[in-house]
Amino acid sequence: MKKLLILIFLTLICGAVNAQEFNIVGKWEVKEVISPKTVENENMQNMMNGLSESTFHLNKDQKIKITSTNPTQGLRYFTMMADDAVWNFKDNTITLVDKKTKGLMMKIFVTTKDDKTIFTFYESNLILEVVRKD
Repeated sequence: MKKLLILIFLTLICGAVNAQEFNIVGKWEVKEVISPKTVENENMQNMMNGLSESTFHLNKDQKIKITSTNPTQGLRYFTMMADDAVWNFKDNTITLVDKKTKGLMMKIFVTTKDDKTIFTFYESNLILEVVRKD
């Protein structure tokens, strides 16, 4: 029983160390829009088209920039919002906060599974598979 408790304890410590080692700083290119696949609203579809070819730049100075090879009108609002934000990464969550008001703008949950990194946007059905491009 004592050995089992020690094994569980060591497993938990290793898991915590691995979680802390994940470095979110860098360029994250959208590889695939996992959800939603299709959108009936034309404006949302326009934004999704731009987002599907975008890159999230999470800089060391906590600034975020979103670029796209297809900067659609719908995506421009999203990128302008990000330009006014700073980010923080804690507990596998990217939190975007307005630079001036310090108000919460957005939360993005980050998960890794089977060598895939997934950005899941809180309170929406937007899920992106991303890959690091540094």
